[in-house]
Amino acid sequence: MFAGFSGLWLLLTEPGQHLLVSGFDGMKNYFTFQAYVQQPAAYGMRWFGMMNYPFGDYIFYTDNTPLLAWLVRLWSRYVSDVSPWGIDIYHVLLLAGMLLSTGLLVAILHRILHYWGLIVVFSVVLPWLNPQLGRLLMGHFNLSYSWVILLAIWGLMRLYDRAEAGQPIGRLVAGLTTAFTLISFVHLYYLPQLALLTAAFFALWLLPNGRWRQQPLLLMSTVLTLAPMLLSVGFVRLVDAYYSLRLTTPTGFNTPAWKLQALALIQPYAYETTHFIFEPTKPVSEESQAYLGAFALFGLVVALIGWVFRRALVRQWWRSWGQLPQQRLLLLLGVASLAGFFASVGTVYEVEDGQFTWHNYLSVFFYLHKITGAAAHFRTVARFCWPFFWMVNLLVVAGLDYWLRIGRWTARWVVVVALVLLASSTCATPLSTTGIASCPTRSPMCKRNRNWRRC
Repeated sequence: MFAGFSGLWLLLTEPGQHLLVSGFDGMKNYFTFQAYVQQPAAYGMRWFGMMNYPFGDYIFYTDNTPLLAWLVRLWSRYVSDVSPWGIDIYHVLLLAGMLLSTGLLVAILHRILHYWGLIVVFSVVLPWLNPQLGRLLMGHFNLSYSWVILLAIWGLMRLYDRAEAGQPIGRLVAGLTTAFTLISFVHLYYLPQLALLTAAFFALWLLPNGRWRQQPLLLMSTVLTLAPMLLSVGFVRLVDAYYSLRLTTPTGFNTPAWKLQALALIQPYAYETTHFIFEPTKPVSEESQAYLGAFALFGLVVALIGWVFRRALVRQWWRSWGQLPQQRLLLLLGVASLAGFFASVGTVYEVEDGQFTWHNYLSVFFYLHKITGAAAHFRTVARFCWPFFWMVNLLVVAGLDYWLRIGRWTARWVVVVALVLLASSTCATPLSTTGIASCPTRSPMCKRNRNWRRC
């Protein structure tokens, strides 16, 4: 974790001198952001003139983090010109995203934990362990915002608490709907991720006990699930004059490298210093990286050992925990995250190097793909497992917290401290000083405004 801080600190203290990625998608994303921020005002806000030469294209299709690029450009035009420092601002936004993740985790963990020590530690540690962090060195910068998933989890928790307490939820639903819609203009993949998590949560919450018959609650759940998608897609279609020219069914759906490989859950990243008990020897694909983390995996091992040797005590612990309201909420969210997990493995999954094929009827895309070919636009389905990572880790942390509260075995404190230290020690992220690229002396990416315009 400290190595990661040192790398990010260089981005802030030595502006214009370093890049997270100096080639491929990363360089392209840097270029589109910087070039859009400083392009002439005559191009307007929705147009980007430096792609699809000589025609240009709409900003929604340039992988340009439109929402953030819009804000920076508006500031430059109407408040103060910051276009010479576009890349530096981009780095600040990435760091601010990690800080926002920590803030949301404080709010989430405060809702489900008793010990403030665990809240402080894991609100800082977990953003450095989540699979989206690796996107910073893949060049997929706008996919690194882990606060997006955490915002959805926090929002659903708040909505559940207010509805169960009989309090009005209209303003909260309106706020979340607005936030989810705007988030789709950070990266479009966030839109179906949030919609799938939200739909699964409401289905698990409202269907079994007949709560769906309460029309206000049913209406609010429908709005929060569908409105962000309808609003964002409708807006893009409204302003996109090229829509009729675009592919309706893109290629690449069910490509093995873009689906979650089950072994990715236990395969540590190259920079991990602590390894799980067993791990695959063959590396998973870059898109499939979804390591649950040594903390969560060893925490589950501790639970398994307790179940084997102290089954009666574990059952008693589970029954007492089940009486707490936060346990039901966590389980609802945990099971809801499985919808994204099953979607992430694709509609067809090969086992034993293709000797067997599993037709995944649990994937929402199995049905959406039959209804509309447009569902294939979200072909990199491995990304849908990100909520699953958060819920596994949150459930393990909550379980340890409750064990500390009601357990009588004195050595439980040693076990929990060891797991906490394990989580902290595995935060040696790739964002060290050796992982940050220095800009070439003549690279226009690292020079000021006059050089950008000259190039």
